[in-house]
Amino acid sequence: MEVTVDVPTPAARPVIGEDIPLVIVHEAPVRGGFGGEVAAVVANKAFGYLDAPIQRVGAPWTPIPFSPTLEEAYLPKESDIVTAVRSVVGASAG
Repeated sequence: MEVTVDVPTPAARPVIGEDIPLVIVHEAPVRGGFGGEVAAVVANKAFGYLDAPIQRVGAPWTPIPFSPTLEEAYLPKESDIVTAVRSVVGASAG
């Protein structure tokens, strides 16, 4: 799914659809990351179309490690994304 950040209100409906959950995934830290801005715009422009709270998946709020092994541990994993998706799908189904 692609979201345009500067989206006028009438265009918000086709962009995010109707009555759906939303999970935003990026490699930046969740706190202060770009996903927070996307979540804010979607919540502001199309809150009524969301089925569940917006979930964000990203890196932890720590310095980026230099070691490749630690960097791999730092970045979001597939399991993190699956957990977030299951949480919003479960919330929207119930």
